Order: sequence, then structure tokens, then C-alpha cells
Amino acid sequence: MKVKMFGLFSLFVSVLVLCSCVPVTLETVPDGAEIYDDNGVFVGAAPQDIAIFTSSKDFVLKRENYADTPVTVDSMAARTVQFKMKYEPIMVTSEPSGAKISCDSLSYGKTPNKIMPKNTDRIFTFKADGYYDKEVVIGADSPHPLHVVMQKLPILAITSAGADIFENGAKIGTGAISVEIDKTRTFEFRKAGFFSETRTVSAVPPYQLNVDLKAFPMITVDSVPPAAKIFRDGTQTGTAPMQFTVDKEITVELRADRYYPQTVTLTPASTAKTVVTLNPMPYATVNAVLADAQVFVDGKSLGTAPVEILTEKAVTVEIRKDGFISKTATVPAGGKSISVTLEPEPKIKEPAVEPVTAPAAPAGSDSGDLARIPAEEDGAMVEAAGGMSKGMLWGIIGGATALLAIIIAAAAKKKK
Repeated sequence: MKVKMFGLFSLFVSVLVLCSCVPVTLETVPDGAEIYDDNGVFVGAAPQDIAIFTSSKDFVLKRENYADTPVTVDSMAARTVQFKMKYEPIMVTSEPSGAKISCDSLSYGKTPNKIMPKNTDRIFTFKADGYYDKEVVIGADSPHPLHVVMQKLPILAITSAGADIFENGAKIGTGAISVEIDKTRTFEFRKAGFFSETRTVSAVPPYQLNVDLKAFPMITVDSVPPAAKIFRDGTQTGTAPMQFTVDKEITVELRADRYYPQTVTLTPASTAKTVVTLNPMPYATVNAVLADAQVFVDGKSLGTAPVEILTEKAVTVEIRKDGFISKTATVPAGGKSISVTLEPEPKIKEPAVEPVTAPAAPAGSDSGDLARIPAEEDGAMVEAAGGMSKGMLWGIIGGATALLAIIIAAAAKKKK
């Protein structure tokens, strides 16, 4: 009887052990993972109490953005078991594709690419040409896959025929270019023969900039009299008429022979043609009625009349000619010509001389012999070939005296 009772007790214990269940609490990090048994049947969401009827049981933990995690729960384990789930890499794509990905100065390649999230959120920067940079927070709760849409930068179309385009002093193109306009930008346009222009453009529509530069004005300088020489900075640049490209104020000087020089200032606002009238110098002509008369100023000969002289003020001239009385004249200021008439010098009249007749030679004498005539006065003796009277001698002396007097008088008059 005892043996029979012991057998029944052992059988009871065995059945109790085989039929007993062990309660286990299954937790996940993070919470909320879905629990599926090995048959794929949903058991519940962690944390979840699970009855273990055998020594162990297999489960699969699933949670959005996390990798599926297979686990085994043992009946001999602690009543609470915890499983830490692993992040699933996030497939990141972008529009446009190929954007560069960076975080904390580290490169993560280009889209499309997988990024492993971490416990804490991180800020990733996406960069693509022609698009604004975009920052995206990526963490455990980010969507899978993650698609990043970037905003396209506005493109500014710039046109300026043949002009060089500069920004911050650096040339960025010529003529027609397209540039990003994500912020306010300032451009300078330069072209030979044209005024430069500066334009500032903001990042607002319309994204079009047309610049027509204004050409430097061409100004023609002409002169009266024609063909005056034109000088700039002391150097001759040509003769009138002459064209100048005037982008700023310039000064030129015009010169012509027998005219006073004159300067003129040109500016971009000057008329298209500037005529400069030069003032003539006041030249006067000094003429003499007689040919070959010499003209003198301050004792210096200016040549044979007619002679031109500059009369900015009154000038005194002297006219001379042999055989004529010299004359001085004043040429008035202002270029008024004069004509001078010279008077001939007075002629000296020679005294009349009585003819002298030699006396006849005595008979029997040679007419070629010298006759000796005794002087009647002062005992003087006069000899003459063939003989000379006393009256004849005095006539010669008187004539010589008269001629000398005339010469002295003429000299005195000329001196006056």
C-alpha cells in the first residue's frame, strides 16, 4: 500500500512540474517594441509579462526605425529581462541627388547613403550646387528612409554687351553670365570707351539684370582761324578740327601763328562741337613812300619797308634813306598801319667863277715859258702858265670861301 501511494505522489509531482508556467517580464530599450513568438504571432508590446511553459522560448522584437531583434527567454532567467535594440541605418536620399552630407565637420559622403543614428539627435548639413544649404536633424526617431528636399537657389541672369563684370574687385565674367543670388550682391560693369556702372541686386524676383553702359561723349574741337595746333599737357596732339573722348574734365590749348593762345575746358556735358575763336595779335605795317627805306626801332634795323611790327602798345620807329632826311613816327597800339614820306636833303649851290683870259705873250717869246708878274699888293709874286691876272686869283679865293660857307651851313642844318 505504501509503495502504491509513493508512486502516485511521484506521478503527481511530475505532472505538476511539466504543467507549471514561469511568468517573465520582457522589457525593451527603447520601450514599445512589438513582441512576436517564433510562429510570428503577436504577443504584445514591451514591457510585457510572458508565461514560459518550457525551459526557454524564442521571440522577435520589432520597433520602427530599429533593427528586428531575435531574443530567447529562459525559464531559469530572472523574472524581468531587458533587451536593448539596435538602430537600423537610415537610408538618406535627397533632391537633387548627390548632395554632400556633413556633420560636425565630418563628411558622410553623398546622397543616397545610409546613416547610423545615435542616442542623441545630430544636425547634418546637405550641400549642392545651385541650392541653398539645408540642415536636417537625424536621430533614432527619424523616418526610414529619410528624403531631404533642398530649395533651389535663384539664378540671376546678367547681360551687358561686351562689358567686363566685377565683384569685390575680381572679374567674374564678360557680357552675359548667370550667378546665384542667395543674398544681396554688388556688381561693377566696365567697358573701354564707356562710363562704368555699379548695380546692387537683392535675392528677390525678378532675377534678371540688364545693364546698358553709356558711351563716353565724343567732342570735336575746331578753331577760327582753321587748323590751329591743339596741345594737351604741353604736348601737341593734333590740329583742329580734332575729336576727344571725354570721360572726365580735360583742358586743351589752341595755338596759331600771329594769334594769342587760348585754352578750353571740356567736360562730358560739353556740346558735341566746340569752336574756339582765337584773338589776332595787333600787327601793323610801317611803309615808306620811297623804295629801300630802312625801318629802325630802338636803333635796331627791322629791314626794308614795308615792315610788320607787333603793336600791343605804341611803338616809335625811325625811317632812314641815304640822301633823305631821316624821320621818326609813332605806330599806335592796336595794329593800325602807317606810311612815312621822307624829304630829300637840300643841295649845295656852287658859286659862279669868272673866266680867266691869259695875256698874249710878247713877240718873240715862247708861249710855253713862264711869265713872271710882279705883285702890286704886299709884294706878292704870282706865277701862272702863260700868265694869270690878279683879279683871277682873287676870284678863285672868293669862290672857295663861299663854297666852304655853304658846306658849313648844310652840316649845321643836318645836325639840327
